[in-house]
Parts: sequence; structure tokens; C-alpha cells
Amino acid sequence: MTPERFASLEKICDAIETETDETVRAELDKRFHYEIALASENRMIRNVLQSSATLIEALIKDIRIAILDDPDRGPVIDTQHRHILNALKAKEPLNAAFAMSQHMDLIDGFVAGLEIDEH
Repeated sequence: MTPERFASLEKICDAIETETDETVRAELDKRFHYEIALASENRMIRNVLQSSATLIEALIKDIRIAILDDPDRGPVIDTQHRHILNALKAKEPLNAAFAMSQHMDLIDGFVAGLEIDEH
């Protein structure tokens, strides 16, 4: 990962932690994950992101709004983003993978508990 990519991720984390507008925070959250995916230089990941960009954007925004219905969850998500970034910066792939896994487990756990209106 390049120093520029780390700087971009750092700015995104800083902005997420200080921003109060949840719409902006959702956009920053999406950018955080996109930056990491692009930095992977994995063509398959890039193609999946590009082909599902609209769906992912809507999903991230909707999930964040629902998750953050409880104001205590915001700092947890922000901290998870920071842990992911710190592990990447330290060049600790196992810790980065673990941090990302914890983050996705939180999201998955929340989504699994949502009631889906099928009407």
C-alpha cells in the first residue's frame, strides 16, 4: 500500500470520527472500504465493486443509519475502522484480517437481526 493510500485512509478515518452528518459519514465509510479494496490490487475485488457499486452504496448507507439508531454503536464502528487502518500501516496482515473480520461480524450480526418486510 502506498503512502498516499495510507494518507487518504487516515484522512477518511479522521473525517468519520469528527463528522456529525450521518449521510456524510456513510459516504466516508464507503470510501474507506473502497480505498482498501482498490489498494489490494485484486482485479476480481475491483470488478465486483464496480459492478455492484450502486447496491453497495445504498446498503452501506441504510445499514449505517439503522445501526446508528443506537448512538453507542458509532464509536465502535469508528474504532474498528481505525484498528483496520493501524494494522495495515503496521504491515500486520493477520491483525488487519482479524480487525476486518470483527468489523464485518458486527455488521453481519446486526443485519441478521433485522426484520425484513416482504410486502
